[in-house]
Amino acid sequence: MVIGIVLTAAVLAGAVWLILRGRVRQSGSAEQIDLSTLGLPTGSFRGLGESATLFLFSTDFCATCPGVERAYLELLATRPWAKLIKIDLTNRNDLAVRFHVLQTPTTFVLNSRSNLVARIGGAPKLLALTKLLDDLAVGASHSYAI
Repeated sequence: MVIGIVLTAAVLAGAVWLILRGRVRQSGSAEQIDLSTLGLPTGSFRGLGESATLFLFSTDFCATCPGVERAYLELLATRPWAKLIKIDLTNRNDLAVRFHVLQTPTTFVLNSRSNLVARIGGAPKLLALTKLLDDLAVGASHSYAI
């Protein structure tokens, strides 16, 4: 009986985790990201995208991060006003703590004013991300609904 209850709870928790993983969550705050805290190497940072910037937090040990990066590069190839900046957290626990990154990949979507618009934990749901990026391009990020 107890084993059945524990098993049911584990299956339900796993189902909820699968549903929520990769979801684009709109940021409730208009937190502005201070780019100087990222500690990007000199010369590696060429500014934000004209309308949007994706910050991809990854580690050397992340198995899905290379695939997510490739998907982002393909998506952004048709959106020249958006940029991808990859941030390696392997030796930067301070950034993981500061930005509350609990898993990799984690992606922050920033608007042109470097305000955090959305965050994605895990591999993204590309249709939702595409809609958000396109909304940011036309200045309609306020109409984005999850």
